[in-house]
Amino acid sequence: MGVGAPRAGSGLLGGGGGRVVIDVCVSTHDNRRELPEVLDSLSPLRGALDGAVRVFDNGSTDGGPEWVRRSRPWAEVRELGANLGPAASRNAALRVPGGDWILLLDGDCALAPDCLDALLRERDAYPAEVYSPRIVYAADPGRIYYDAGAAHFLGLLCLENAHTPEAEAVRPTRVPGAVSTSALLVARNAALRAGLFDEDYFFCGEDLDFSLRLRALGGRLRHVPEAVVLHHKPLPGSEAEAAARARRSGERCRRQGPNRWRTLLKVCRAGTLLRLAPAHLAYAALEGLDALRQGGGLEYLRGLSEVLWDLPSILRARGRVQASRTTEDAVLFGAPALSWRPEVQALPGARSLKRALERLGGALWLFVAFLDGN
Repeated sequence: MGVGAPRAGSGLLGGGGGRVVIDVCVSTHDNRRELPEVLDSLSPLRGALDGAVRVFDNGSTDGGPEWVRRSRPWAEVRELGANLGPAASRNAALRVPGGDWILLLDGDCALAPDCLDALLRERDAYPAEVYSPRIVYAADPGRIYYDAGAAHFLGLLCLENAHTPEAEAVRPTRVPGAVSTSALLVARNAALRAGLFDEDYFFCGEDLDFSLRLRALGGRLRHVPEAVVLHHKPLPGSEAEAAARARRSGERCRRQGPNRWRTLLKVCRAGTLLRLAPAHLAYAALEGLDALRQGGGLEYLRGLSEVLWDLPSILRARGRVQASRTTEDAVLFGAPALSWRPEVQALPGARSLKRALERLGGALWLFVAFLDGN
């Protein structure tokens, strides 16, 4: 998507000037129902296009790619041939030669009016490598799905204002420690230098991993709550949300907890890992119990076994991160409030347990950060 704007900044992106071209990548997997709204939200911007709008499809079986070719021929379709996960489609888009910037969108995310303008205004005023919008529920735009957030030392992405009515939301940070990848404006070269997204995650955690690796190199993140994206997700507590959660519970058990270890093993210094090992193991036990509650105990063990199988490649990636990093763990991580899903917080005793973990985690992190600084 070509938008003429001066390039600003330094850091990973580097300085420079002149016209900046922005491409768009829409990552899809069986998003035929949402695609009309998603692509139509981009259509008003076509008059300024210098780059391309591309749909990267992960093995859809609902006719989505064919519909795009027939009904929105201005969008280029590239099919990956199988469901390789959102990281694979984003990487495929980032590897295509094109504009300095790329707008990454999930196939169920539509831009609200003026979303891109708000992102570009922030980019011109505050140099960074990644800009994230506010994500709201398409079915209830007054309810925030999430803002950006922070990286917890447990290897968790803790998002601000998750599932919160806008009237009750706190002011989100504009300089987050991590962002989620439903919608992002990314500097292409910075993403390439950071090593792109790790496709071994499939889903759950690849956004935190990418955020941390980019920040470890000195990359900067900005959150822009004035830029709004409409996410077509079922509302919390609805029958549709419960059904969607049930369909994905096994895959989530397999990916969410085990993928934490991929991130921690790659990014954390050895000293940080050793000092926090008891906390990591205790939280892993809680994740295992939650997987058992959902009937996904075997999937959880399967995910852990896959991490062990991938350990050689994880350690190679660790070597690359540690050799090039310029930012320490005390800056990358913290002990923010945990972002537990609404159905987990509704369990008996869950809120009390969450508060206790947050207090203990905060004290532990202060101690570890103090040791790392001395």
